Amino acid sequence: MSFYGMAVAGASLVGYPISGVIAARLGYSAVFFVGAAALGAAVLLSFMLPRYVPSAMTSAARGNTLAEARSLVTRRALVPAYACIFAQYFTFGGVVTLLPLHVEALGMGPLEVGLLLAAFSVLFVITQLPGGAISDRFGRRLPIMAGLACIIISLTTLPFLLSFAALVAVMAVYGTGYGLVFPSISALIADHTGADERGLATGLFHALLTAGVAIGAPLMGWVGARAGTDVGLMLTPVAALLALALVLLYARERSPPPSH
Repeated sequence: MSFYGMAVAGASLVGYPISGVIAARLGYSAVFFVGAAALGAAVLLSFMLPRYVPSAMTSAARGNTLAEARSLVTRRALVPAYACIFAQYFTFGGVVTLLPLHVEALGMGPLEVGLLLAAFSVLFVITQLPGGAISDRFGRRLPIMAGLACIIISLTTLPFLLSFAALVAVMAVYGTGYGLVFPSISALIADHTGADERGLATGLFHALLTAGVAIGAPLMGWVGARAGTDVGLMLTPVAALLALALVLLYARERSPPPSH
């Protein structure tokens, strides 16, 4: 799961600076053409994936998809994973909306915004492996709680920081929180689902990831417009705080060992 998370984080790390360069040199339309070409290459690579053959049990047990989805979302062991992935990307939606405004108010520009997001992405990438190792050795709960604490503390203090160096440091802490949480919550899906339901469980995981950004960005943008950018940034980690409460209520101290 750490390598999976590193791929996600690596895409952000590469995408932010390259998109900026493409937009500056070739215009914004070129960014979308390059993105479409990358997706086309991914489609071609998908044909190289091994074929999945569902078992007879899978076909016989495939009931109502909505009922199955409801069962997965409310499964006690999966609640922390689903709550955390939504909260993580809710906060990210708020950050990418409000951080540029905060930085602009301090007299900085797009270059500084890109560097701050790069600092986040670098730490997100490099903490995936140690985060996954801690998760395997000590259980899922410890790195999840530590990561959520990093996210909450970094985003709560961000509006009070006025120097670029301090902002880089706090965005690095934010990225560290991401790197600690992501492998563990991804592993929870594998820990607590069977092979016949893992595709749906993973689909729900990514649906909540997308929903977090889709809800967090406009909602926190609205809050920022009404109450001010700094207030919006301070309220952004509320979702992570609620996720932490659910982890404390639902997550086991240690997940069951993986089957071999």
